[in-house]
Amino acid sequence: VARRQGQRAFRNKLIEAYGAACAVSGCDVLAVLQAAHILPYTGPHRNVVTNGLLLRADLHTLFDLRLLAVNPET
Repeated sequence: VARRQGQRAFRNKLIEAYGAACAVSGCDVLAVLQAAHILPYTGPHRNVVTNGLLLRADLHTLFDLRLLAVNPET
């Protein structure tokens, strides 16, 4: 997993915006929550709340591998 510029601030914005819970599981253990990009990270300009999800670490890995998807309609 590559470290992305501004990742800590991006995660903090998502925690504030989405109530510090995983978007899929509802887990609220901050130590395991990660900031996931909906559109792939191509630079710090992608670190906006509307392009992010808070995901539990294991679900983030599945999301990045395209083994888990989110339907924006449901």
